[in-house]
Amino acid sequence: MMNLINTESAVKKVIAFYQLKQMAHPVYQNKFQAFIRPKKDGAYTFSFLIQDAIDEDTFVYGNTEKDISDIKERELTNDSDLLDKNIPINCALNKVSYDNKLNKLEGISPANQKKIFLHLLDGKVKQKMAVYQSLAQKWILLQMKCFDYYHRPLCLLDAIHITSTTGAENEWIYDFAESINNIKINMQKAIAEEFSNEINKPVYLKPYDSHSQFDLSKTHI
Repeated sequence: MMNLINTESAVKKVIAFYQLKQMAHPVYQNKFQAFIRPKKDGAYTFSFLIQDAIDEDTFVYGNTEKDISDIKERELTNDSDLLDKNIPINCALNKVSYDNKLNKLEGISPANQKKIFLHLLDGKVKQKMAVYQSLAQKWILLQMKCFDYYHRPLCLLDAIHITSTTGAENEWIYDFAESINNIKINMQKAIAEEFSNEINKPVYLKPYDSHSQFDLSKTHI
């Protein structure tokens, strides 16, 4: 069974393998081989080996459930600059609300409106966000954490100047960077789907009790 790791760990492993190759004598660099393959579920496999030294090993990265779980567990920061940086992050988050008429999130600058992926949410979800401010805040919180989760790995890849490694022998590192971008896009869609499914759950009411006319269960939003 192939090892399943999160995307952040995958990037660190791939960069380490690439840097090891760069440190090797040019005569031996062609012995460092790697392959990136997409899976049907949107994840990818990364296989690598060093001929005559290390047998082929493979791991899976970009698994939707694993990445979403890790994204949710991240500490909240405002490195994405989506919120007002002049006030504490919790205060800025509390100012976020959804304007259904304008189809925009209040508390988010006009320049950042295109970065919060409202187009992935349907009208029914947006209507509930307009009524329940906490839902709009939850959405922006997820967007901020998703940004943080992929931003640092992509910056690490940029730091090794991928655009200069597109030769045949190094094409795999370029393909890996492309796979991370694809995973990020797929993860935004998956987050939106999970968020929408949670919000669109039906409202459940307790069976009517003639002795307690107003005894209703909590609404599940």
